[in-house]
Amino acid sequence: MIKYSFYIFILYNIYCLLLMGIDKYFAIHNKRRIPEKILLLHAVFFGSIGVLLGIYSPLKHKRYKALFAVGVPIIFILQIISIIGIFYWLIQKGIALLT
Repeated sequence: MIKYSFYIFILYNIYCLLLMGIDKYFAIHNKRRIPEKILLLHAVFFGSIGVLLGIYSPLKHKRYKALFAVGVPIIFILQIISIIGIFYWLIQKGIALLT
């Protein structure tokens, strides 16, 4: 179960990175853009790594928007803390994680 969740997590973050790339392409070619709130919602729903890669990779998309440059790293840190808390809670309850 953990293995499949990890695969889904990786695929979702690739999808989020692609969304950032598509929005960058739309921005360059003056086409209709993906709303910022959609990109941020994807970051909140555990796509923060993909969005961070879109911000700080060679895409450099939305790098100077404070909501993205500061907000997405904060979302990422909160997600890491919540994942650690969930794993700690599961271990305390004696629930096997690797079965």
